[in-house]
Amino acid sequence: MVSFRRFKMKIVEKLKAFVEKTANSVHYDTTKLDTGTEIIEHGILTLETLVFLLNKKALVMGNPGTGKTSSVNKLASLLVGIPLPLAESIHLRGNPEETKESLIGRPDFGKLNLGDEKALFIFAHFFPYLLIDELNRLKPGKQSLLLQGLQSGIWKYLNDYIKTGDRPVFATANHTDEGTEKIIPPLEDRFNICFEIPPLKTTYDVFDVEAADTYARNLLSNDEIEEKMLKILLDNKKPNKEKQIEISRLCREFQDYLKKEGVFLLSEEDKKEIKRKIEETELSTHCKLYIEAVFQEINYSELYGFKRASDPIILDTTDKNYAGGDVGCGLGNRAVVDMWHITKIFAFLSGCEEANVEHAKMAIPYVLNHRLKFTADFEARSERKSRKEMKQLGLTRILLEEINARFNQEAKNLQEALYWRKEKGIKKIEDLPDRIKEKLKNTKYPPLVVFRDLYFEK
Repeated sequence: MVSFRRFKMKIVEKLKAFVEKTANSVHYDTTKLDTGTEIIEHGILTLETLVFLLNKKALVMGNPGTGKTSSVNKLASLLVGIPLPLAESIHLRGNPEETKESLIGRPDFGKLNLGDEKALFIFAHFFPYLLIDELNRLKPGKQSLLLQGLQSGIWKYLNDYIKTGDRPVFATANHTDEGTEKIIPPLEDRFNICFEIPPLKTTYDVFDVEAADTYARNLLSNDEIEEKMLKILLDNKKPNKEKQIEISRLCREFQDYLKKEGVFLLSEEDKKEIKRKIEETELSTHCKLYIEAVFQEINYSELYGFKRASDPIILDTTDKNYAGGDVGCGLGNRAVVDMWHITKIFAFLSGCEEANVEHAKMAIPYVLNHRLKFTADFEARSERKSRKEMKQLGLTRILLEEINARFNQEAKNLQEALYWRKEKGIKKIEDLPDRIKEKLKNTKYPPLVVFRDLYFEK
């Protein structure tokens, strides 16, 4: 039976209150998020807020002008403490002509002439968050320049570096048009979650959007603090670490200013409590088995062991009956970790102390949609099915619906196999009860095949 154990958690209500006040004042958002056991109001702002608080990386999709960039900038003001005009000017911009110098830094020519290979890093790398606007307008070669910095938090130029550490990262991307490029798979995989910001539901909403933008521009500004930050950023004699420390101090000063203006903010204790609660959330055994089933179905190949982008899909194998026959490449380790973590977030938002299968079913599409490359056959088979979201997310949900149906049929067998191996310590298939023994011998279901080959001796 699915567990829906709930508990009173004031911190969840405080998070929802912050999002509600933000949506009703500085950024209009009417989206909803289905967590599996609850419908959350202001879904996009909620996800973006948690990306900030948990230092995650999010890929935000949508048509031009839907508020992808502005929502992140406004939350940066509220959660990080960066005046909005400055936040709007420091992000990286996706442009086909961008260079390493405009994405990371440039030579400090004064020191270079003296033989010292030092760099002047761009402003974005001095702040405790990063926004890359219109990522998919960068050429693939330019996208590669971002890989190391996003992964390690260390940005290198010449014989110099700046360490930004673990910080929230957002990248916005428009839906495919004549000016976009494909995001390279290693870069896509760096993002923990991908979601879409839809357009307005009605033209009447535009007045609420404009009112919120005007209010935000007036509220989230402070000329004095902005000038202090710019002065620090432009001081080329000041060491990078010292700049970062002073910028952080001014961010706190700006948040203190907002509090005096009556703005509802999450305290540092609130932020730590949210992170702790999510980390402490457990996954039920059934939920873990479901995530395992998703992973194995997508990754397993009867002929080649596991899915590789370079391997052909052979239709006269059992692969065609499972998810691996519908995608071009399997999942890496990051995807598995993200399926666990984002499922915990969905359980937390529902006020559940234990994540269940319903949370995982709702969370995993946001983890996988930007990572999966579907076959032409699968896309053709799915194109007539109704969807109210972007293509990749819709296709991911269809794939998962098929995985879900098979999992529902096989979950009892997975649980039983795990019970006899882990709880009873049986290692040989011949020592198992007849029903599960015959099932393991004859199964073609990828998760059971992997369980059998990994845990039992023939």
